[in-house]
Amino acid sequence: MISRRKQFHCPSAFTLTEITVVVAIIAVLGAVAMPRYALALARYRVAMAEQRILSDLALAQAVAKTSSAGQSVSFNIASNNYQLTGYAGPLNGPAQSTYTVSLAADPYDATLISASFNNTAQLTYDRFGQPVSGGTIVLEVGSYQKTITVDPNSGKASGS
Repeated sequence: MISRRKQFHCPSAFTLTEITVVVAIIAVLGAVAMPRYALALARYRVAMAEQRILSDLALAQAVAKTSSAGQSVSFNIASNNYQLTGYAGPLNGPAQSTYTVSLAADPYDATLISASFNNTAQLTYDRFGQPVSGGTIVLEVGSYQKTITVDPNSGKASGS
């Protein structure tokens, strides 16, 4: 008697066609997701830059009130930064005399479009924390813009 073994064929690998289909699906999903990710990242960056400026304007107002001396915030559009003049700040260390924030650096990668306070790029709070004049600051990241408005009466900054 000759025994015949039944041979079962179990596929143990993927075919080239199956791999190609999976790679094509991943490519299509990636092509759809990348622009959405870039837009979400730009929205996040402009919102973070706006929050940083709002916080620093509130800091400048508080420093002016607590020190009973004026405090200025100077915006430099060409350098894409701003400074709290005469305030070293918590991040700069003892060797520096000016608190400077670069909006072009990570995590913001933002562009300072304009800063206008009575035709100057400097916001000054008097010793009572009141602004000399109100004004606006405009930021941009990609296609997103944010405008920060400083109330001329209270000095409170708010974003839009």
